[in-house]
Amino acid sequence: IITDASGKKFGKSEGNAVWLDATMLSPYKFYQFWINRPDVEMESLLKAFTFLPKAEIERLVEESKTNPGKREAQKTLAWEVTSFVHGEAATQAAIDASGALFGRGGNLEDIDEETLESVLDGFKVVDENGEHVFPVSKPGDRVIDAAQAAGLFKSASEARRAIKSGGVYLNNNRIEDEEQVLAEADFLAGRFALIRRGKKALGAVENR
Repeated sequence: IITDASGKKFGKSEGNAVWLDATMLSPYKFYQFWINRPDVEMESLLKAFTFLPKAEIERLVEESKTNPGKREAQKTLAWEVTSFVHGEAATQAAIDASGALFGRGGNLEDIDEETLESVLDGFKVVDENGEHVFPVSKPGDRVIDAAQAAGLFKSASEARRAIKSGGVYLNNNRIEDEEQVLAEADFLAGRFALIRRGKKALGAVENR
């Protein structure tokens, strides 16, 4: 049983089960679960779920106290557990995908379709039928319209202002032309286009 710092367990009954089966929980989401654990849980989780020597665990715990911004303990925990369950290749793919998503290294084009869909899952919206789906955009649609569909802007004029100030990106490439349209090649794996506003606001649209 895995519990958080407050003693609350993770499982199906709580709606946050940590599945080992990649068809139930992708390696990317599995990795994200571990890397997003708080500092206060590091000692217990490292002891319970890794084979690291006691001295190394103590060093990582101390590092999380003195330099929490580095998140070395979380990165080590996530790597150790994910690589043990899913293998090193899948773990590295999860790391690369996370970096590529925010333009911090790695290429979006190198991410396989399954991982890409898992990475972008959080950008789905609720449609008129109550289903969680990706906003739809097609080749030929304007980027500003796709950005609105993705929920990044409330209006076209707001999107235009952001483009003028250099704050809109399509697949990590800055948009310079307010009238730029989506091309077939802009859809990663033929399906998804990633739009970013500034450094952290992300959205995705699907070609379907």
